[in-house]
Amino acid sequence: WNDTSASWNAYLEFLHSIGLTGYAVNSMDTGANGGIPLSIDDNASRLKGFIAIIKQVTGAKKVNIVAHSMGGLIARLYIAKSMKDSTLDVNQLIMLGTPNEGSNTADALERGYISIEIARYLGLPRLFPSAKDLTTYSVKNFNQRLNRDYPTPSNVPFYAIAGNYDCTLPPYHNPLEGYPNEPNDFVVSRKSVF
Repeated sequence: WNDTSASWNAYLEFLHSIGLTGYAVNSMDTGANGGIPLSIDDNASRLKGFIAIIKQVTGAKKVNIVAHSMGGLIARLYIAKSMKDSTLDVNQLIMLGTPNEGSNTADALERGYISIEIARYLGLPRLFPSAKDLTTYSVKNFNQRLNRDYPTPSNVPFYAIAGNYDCTLPPYHNPLEGYPNEPNDFVVSRKSVF
């Protein structure tokens, strides 16, 4: 939830080095610049506009999406809405650390259980507004809404990649308590990704 399009520069350079072209979405706002982030729905609308521009510039009929964290939820909503209005233009979705069942770290942030020191270490202001969209409760409601409003199964393959880090930061309290033996990336447990 603390990401900008500049975070993708190394990935874009890698793609270029192997003869492929990629574009980093620079029109979404998940709060990385310190402002009030847009909702997942509003960001999905912005993603729709960005994809339309990329298709126009490249002449492509479909795009591949690689999304990190909240970006995976945004892309899932975009794909679900596209299926409903028959404008599906996504070939595949690759999600990196997307909290498909929510994030215990977001829960801890919202409840004030994470100290300012840990929030700063993670690069997160305390009570970061996007954290509310990533709580286990909010993502559960998000998934129920997707299943209720967009029940048509997608023919777009989804792939998920999760962190595998045993997170301990003494002397800090581990915000993922409850997953002490579960691999995670410190923000999203592997269980939530899959």
